[in-house]
Amino acid sequence: MIDAAHRLGYHVTTTGNRPGDLGHAHADGWVDTDFSDREAIRSLAARLEVSGIVSGCNDFASLSTAYAAEALGLPGHDSHANALRIHHKDRFRHLLTELKLPTPRSAVARSLDDAREICTQVGFPCIVKPVDLTGGKGISKCGTLDELAGAFESGMALTRESYLVVEQFLVGTHHGFTCFVTAGRVGFWFADDEQYFRNPYLVSGTTTPTSMPPSAIEELINAVELIAAHLDLVDGLMHVQCINTADGPRITELCRRCPGDLYPDFVRLSTGFDYANAVVSAELGLPIEGSHPQQAGRYITRHCLMATREGVLQGISLNAELQQHRIGEMLWWTAGQEVTNHLSDKFGIVFFGFDTAAQMRATTRDLPDRILIDIVDPGQKSLR
Repeated sequence: MIDAAHRLGYHVTTTGNRPGDLGHAHADGWVDTDFSDREAIRSLAARLEVSGIVSGCNDFASLSTAYAAEALGLPGHDSHANALRIHHKDRFRHLLTELKLPTPRSAVARSLDDAREICTQVGFPCIVKPVDLTGGKGISKCGTLDELAGAFESGMALTRESYLVVEQFLVGTHHGFTCFVTAGRVGFWFADDEQYFRNPYLVSGTTTPTSMPPSAIEELINAVELIAAHLDLVDGLMHVQCINTADGPRITELCRRCPGDLYPDFVRLSTGFDYANAVVSAELGLPIEGSHPQQAGRYITRHCLMATREGVLQGISLNAELQQHRIGEMLWWTAGQEVTNHLSDKFGIVFFGFDTAAQMRATTRDLPDRILIDIVDPGQKSLR
């Protein structure tokens, strides 16, 4: 997205409190500011006299962006109140219920006793989630009341709020549905199938074309347009995560910022559509070019490289068959780096292209087993 902003002729300053983040090297400058601090972002934008703000791939950044844009009268973003309704899980579940849209049964738990009561209502198994986090952080599945205390404690330790969401556990396939809305209508749309190889709550791969039927896509388009009309949302990106059940899709998440892990490249490789340009243009209040209905035209897999355990990373290699299908990558691992959390640490993203859906499914079913990520204990050498 930084490169897309440059192509549009903009000078780009990035922010965040981690100087080693990969995007900073592509920008014209970096300012050490926590992007979850909405007042700091407003102050920085005012001082720099920016003409627009693009929120990046983080919900906290999206909320700060909406706050700053509203305060400074910048285009391309919803009100801060609407941003909270979309990006906080409890408020979003309430919105879906209000609009009679399909979503897991859920309620807010401010105490362990609340959580126990909700579990008896929604049934077991259930899911416990922080309302303000993404990437699978703080999420637990509970099969019994005995497991609930630990799940509640884990979620409360990570959230910045004083409560959690407890929701029904749904059985089905997981999907992403991304689209651009102009004047309340969906133009370009794209859907994928999600994989959760290492962490059951963190997307570590996607494939397309999606296995969702046309009826599910139609339901999601109608839902997005209903939400956009009800909240009077500005033109731009709407990215949905859903679980497709035997009774159709059930919406679990919605965001108005770009998904991470090079999702724009995934869409571009699959369809030819310049997704990054569309995201940046929309958040700057510019027209979205090439926004027309289009599903994937190629069989593409996006895979995040993750380890099976903590330790010291020695090397990464793909087997010969996978090498033949590799069509792109971005790697940032180095030999000798420490893996501190194998359920969240990522070392690169690789894209694969296939000739048929059957070939793609057969390969991605056991994709992590076809990639050697060599991890040793500290002080040991690799035996391979």
